[in-house]
Amino acid sequence: MSISEEKILWQKYKEENDESAREALIFKYMPVVRFIAGRIAIHVPPSIDLDDLIGWGIVGLLDAMERYDYKQETRFNTYASIRIRGTILDQIRSLDWAPRSLRSMARRVGAVSEKLRHEKGGEPTIGDIADALGVSSEHIEETVANLQTVQVLSLDHFAISEDDGAERTREINTDAFYPSPEEVERKCIEVGVYKPNRGQQGRPSLPCRVLVGSLFLQAWYALSDPQTEELIGDRLSFRSFLGIGMEGVVPDETTLCKFRNKMIRMGLMKWIFDLVRSKMDEQGLVLRGGQIVDATIISTARPRLKEVEGGKKEKQEYDEEAGYTKKREQIYYGYKLHILTDRRGLVKRISTSSASVHDSQQLEELLEGVEVEELYGDSGYMSKEREAKCKERGIKYRVIRRRVRGEGELSEAVKKENKEIAKVRGIVELPFAIIKRWMGYRVCRFRGLEKNGAYHFLLMAMYNLKRCYGMIKKGVQVACA
Repeated sequence: MSISEEKILWQKYKEENDESAREALIFKYMPVVRFIAGRIAIHVPPSIDLDDLIGWGIVGLLDAMERYDYKQETRFNTYASIRIRGTILDQIRSLDWAPRSLRSMARRVGAVSEKLRHEKGGEPTIGDIADALGVSSEHIEETVANLQTVQVLSLDHFAISEDDGAERTREINTDAFYPSPEEVERKCIEVGVYKPNRGQQGRPSLPCRVLVGSLFLQAWYALSDPQTEELIGDRLSFRSFLGIGMEGVVPDETTLCKFRNKMIRMGLMKWIFDLVRSKMDEQGLVLRGGQIVDATIISTARPRLKEVEGGKKEKQEYDEEAGYTKKREQIYYGYKLHILTDRRGLVKRISTSSASVHDSQQLEELLEGVEVEELYGDSGYMSKEREAKCKERGIKYRVIRRRVRGEGELSEAVKKENKEIAKVRGIVELPFAIIKRWMGYRVCRFRGLEKNGAYHFLLMAMYNLKRCYGMIKKGVQVACA
């Protein structure tokens, strides 16, 4: 395409809003998107698919086309490259749970490690790195631990088995804790959620694994039903995960909504969570003994007043089962997600309540049927009554102590114990960080305690899959043979 021909296309697109000219320009500059995405793909984790980078790059390309002034001297190629790269990097940063200060420190550690490795001809110790940076060894260890806490789940590892996977996972099969399509389909048919019509008249029903897998994708990527339909049709990684191929039928948003509602009514979200948890137990990934409990607030829309006839004000439709709570002088309206984890951050039990319910009131429900030797929690669980009940069950009640009204300063022994407890219970924040930052679940997606509670089971099941894969990829030692 010559410069004059391209200029004519820009004129048609900008002045006449010609769609054919727009498509021609997109087609012309798609190689630029692929080139930039390919260069960035070299430096990102394998969990981020090249197709996703290209998709984000296309968004940047469209934005550049909207903002570009073809009458200026600037070449569009130069202008668009900056916006395409910036859009891709912004999307990658939005997925990153770690603050920039941590990433900056990690880069410094990496640079110093590489320098010392060349100077000494071997791997430097943590002490050597700390001395070179002028910080304590504990600070270096904390940085490394924080960076290794989260591992991203790649859909392709569930869709495609790799030859070198067995060696990397130390004899733990990565598919062993993933719900098999046949197992899920049998259960769905058993409870009447799914009715296959293979060999019968009419259009064949969508495979159950496609419908369930679509709900998994929704949880991992915080997608609405329309977004799920659109992205399954657009992303090769999603199609590969669902096993539908390029010509396969994509589930529409109405089908997904109805299927999810059926699963919620029949309690299958909890069944999936329990299934994943049982498979983790079988693989020896879940630690017994010390358990950690905590809760987080999931906000929803607050009740608002609207004017009606006669100047009166009435409340708009809102979630009546949600509740208010106050935290750090800020008022929230919504629900609370309560969890019980092991010391690796794997979620064993969950419970959902109104935000107005105190964290400690769900403790008995979380502990029901769970073997616990030690229980860790923050100061919100400080209660003599609950501590006495735990002692009756033989549970060490290790909760952070705070100064209550009328008390003096905490003793040095109590402060030291609080620090020790905080080191252990800190891992319980990991599930909340992942579902809110990585999986994008910051506000309730449904109305009512039943639907939100059921969705939380699916959400935490998907978190456990993500966490398990990260642990196995690092070669974590199993808890039992």
